[in-house]
Amino acid sequence: MRLKLDEQGHAVLQDGHPVYIHEDGKESPFNAAGTVATIQARNAEAKQHRERAETAESKLKAFEGIDDPAAAIKGRRLNSNSKTTYPAAPSRPRSATRPRHCLDVTACVPVSHRQMFRPSGKGLASEYRSQGIL
Repeated sequence: MRLKLDEQGHAVLQDGHPVYIHEDGKESPFNAAGTVATIQARNAEAKQHRERAETAESKLKAFEGIDDPAAAIKGRRLNSNSKTTYPAAPSRPRSATRPRHCLDVTACVPVSHRQMFRPSGKGLASEYRSQGIL
């Protein structure tokens, strides 16, 4: 492309923009401000795409080592359909629940464990009382 010049050697302007002549002879004005704005917009768009791709790649690293995604999904479904639930242990400070050394055996054992292995449903405390231990 070359700049179109008039008889006196000055650049020809069209709507305030210099006119360039292409190799095929077509003439077109060049809007430098518009071109710079377009380049800045494309750079911002490219930055957004790059950041989105980096975020996706960092999230994808959590799945490294999974060779068979279908088997992993199936295993996850089987695990989520499981009826077994494990309740969380109560969080109580030791000093608020019992003394450091327990003389009363039932005070040292949580309620859920007292009744765990008793087929009758009785707790250890009632069993120990019936045996005369407590």
